[in-house]
Amino acid sequence: MLPGLFLPHTATITRAAGLCLCVALLGCVPTPVVEPLQPADSATHLFASAWLHGEPVAFDELEQAVVVLDFFGTWYPSSREVIQVLKDLSARYSDRGLVILSCSREDPIVVEPLVRELSIPYRVFIDAGGATARRFGVRTLPTVLVYGAGLEPVYSGHPLRPGFAEQVRQAIVAKEQGD
Repeated sequence: MLPGLFLPHTATITRAAGLCLCVALLGCVPTPVVEPLQPADSATHLFASAWLHGEPVAFDELEQAVVVLDFFGTWYPSSREVIQVLKDLSARYSDRGLVILSCSREDPIVVEPLVRELSIPYRVFIDAGGATARRFGVRTLPTVLVYGAGLEPVYSGHPLRPGFAEQVRQAIVAKEQGD
């Protein structure tokens, strides 16, 4: 061995590789800490460089709604499955106060064909340079943040995780009971 050359112990390498594998396979990445939405978080402050589907949303509209803020990438293997879950939620609850805002950091040339092909019914915008994702502490895709009555956070995590759709349903019911 060369003097001054540090070679980690094999067990250390094995543990590090195991942790990387766990993160890669199970998605064991910390989810963002979600804080209540504030007036400065209206869609005009979501750092949208382009709205691909739907119009920008005003904060007063968000105050009266259950909001799903979806961060996605078209490259993600399950993106079509996530979009279908969100489309189903939109069909089921949009007339009951659900607002879905979906954003991608990708170029509109990449995202727009997917929006058209899958007939996405909810608002989709481009997150210019990832500023919105940074604002909300999102470090992994896909991630959804759900805000219920009073724009209080109710869910943060992967949209295909068991319980996500139920959290949205419960937020809708709670909102209706509070109306």
